Amino acid sequence: MPKTSRRHKDFSPDKVLESIFDNVIKGDGKLTGTTKDRLKYHIEIMKTLSEHLTGFKQGIYSTIYVPPLYPLKGFEYHLIPIINSYNKPEDIYIRFTNLLKELQELREPLYTEGHKKAALKCIEVAKPIYGEKVYSFVNKYVNLNKTILIDIVRKLIENNSIAGCTSAIQEVFEEENYGEIYRLCEEIKLGRGKNNDFKRRIISLGRTYDGILIFLGVASNYEPARIIRKEYRSYLLLRTPFTRAFINVMLRNIQVEDYVKAYKDFIECVVKTYPNSAEYIASYCGELLNNKWRHIGVESEYYLNKNIIKALYAMINELSSKIFH
Repeated sequence: MPKTSRRHKDFSPDKVLESIFDNVIKGDGKLTGTTKDRLKYHIEIMKTLSEHLTGFKQGIYSTIYVPPLYPLKGFEYHLIPIINSYNKPEDIYIRFTNLLKELQELREPLYTEGHKKAALKCIEVAKPIYGEKVYSFVNKYVNLNKTILIDIVRKLIENNSIAGCTSAIQEVFEEENYGEIYRLCEEIKLGRGKNNDFKRRIISLGRTYDGILIFLGVASNYEPARIIRKEYRSYLLLRTPFTRAFINVMLRNIQVEDYVKAYKDFIECVVKTYPNSAEYIASYCGELLNNKWRHIGVESEYYLNKNIIKALYAMINELSSKIFH
């Protein structure tokens, strides 16, 4: 079984994927999170983004990044390795480039000790019934890997929206006839507490994928009525103009740098065109995508632009209207 991911005290710009993985998921495989830390990260991220936005408008920064996410609550641990008080907007896109290359080149799946334990317990329970097939199941679904990430994005393309990556993962393993193995293993206890079970390990991986896909622009999340959401609840993910292009990146059909440039162009276009109506921005920035980036698989259909612009517009509005202390 592949090596366990190491915990990081500092967020390395050269190991972005592991930094995110280790920040979102604890060594026991459960989601990280304290109310105090989440609030601290939330304030830091919003303050940094607000300063970046002001600096971009004033010409201090040459580019700008805004996550296609509203509200930000629930994604603080995903974003803090990418967005913090020490970096500039240009640094964010450098980290995106590094992250995409790491995903593209990911050959060894990432495990925590908790995911290793979950995999071994599932093998112990299911192997007598399903034989060697259980190894294929745990190797794909009980760690962070590129294969299932591509399958999740394909589900997003097929359906235009998914109820979080966990639901897409479940749909994929049902299609691949692993559903019975999952149902046999899902309630396996892995420690104290009623929620400390195999199913929560799959959920923690799904939540990690949620954040990665959103801030890379592969999906957007817009749920303005959301106030509090438990870690095991789904986040609505919507398809964007960049969803199909991401598959092209993972399959090495296009350069990582081209994807990042296209995404950066789009974010800059939206920010520059704000506060025009979302409908106008969708048409105007869609034309930019069509003219400049269609050749790498970036799409420009109005409804896809509208999906992501709703989230961007709401986030820009909040960053522009509040002072973050």
